[in-house]
Amino acid sequence: MMLLQSFDTTIDVDAVLAAVVPTKRERYAPVAADVYASLSEVVRPVALFVPCRARPVSGDTYELCGVPFSSPLFSLCFSRTDTAYPFVFSLGEGVDTVIRSHERPVPLVLADTMANAMLMRVRESFEQRLCSMYHHDHVAMVRPGSLDVWPLSGQGPLFSVLSRSFHVPVRLTDQYLMDPMKSISGIYFPTVSPVSPCMLCTAEHCIGREHAYDPELFTSIVGGPSVPKKI
Repeated sequence: MMLLQSFDTTIDVDAVLAAVVPTKRERYAPVAADVYASLSEVVRPVALFVPCRARPVSGDTYELCGVPFSSPLFSLCFSRTDTAYPFVFSLGEGVDTVIRSHERPVPLVLADTMANAMLMRVRESFEQRLCSMYHHDHVAMVRPGSLDVWPLSGQGPLFSVLSRSFHVPVRLTDQYLMDPMKSISGIYFPTVSPVSPCMLCTAEHCIGREHAYDPELFTSIVGGPSVPKKI
């Protein structure tokens, strides 16, 4: 188990303002500054991960650190490597508290959007550090619940691996949701070029899309025609 801390969570507040209230930026600039200050006071980013070998068991099942994981998605992840990094990172409980303290719509959305931006900063830094530590050109992640082929119940075996040798500062609810909510979990694996689960996601008009949808890749992994999702 590896523990990483000391992440830079600085974000572009003006960019958040432009995204949330594009026509009222001057009016809400003081509000945004206050929200950002509150978040910055309590954010405590942390990342945990476990270097594992992915061992094929049967069909779509692979064993990571002695725990079975099942999904047709893993034939993509481990077609050229047996290296895996189950992980979780979080901004800490304080960020959730700040978000929930806001009742008015604009401050609430500002706080939530800023927290998401902070979480992306942690993700970017984590990926860079992972590549540097283990000499990878690129890494890609897959996350339980992000695609139908690996449902949210995949959090169960994932957290079983993570909790074996370290206290995990993220709890799972009975519905496999994470608490604190501003957390990300999944499995990283090395790649020779940038790869993203977005290539398998049929959601239309997604503001978080990183790569174009690849229908041929979808069919090869999922085994059927894609149906666009409205979001």
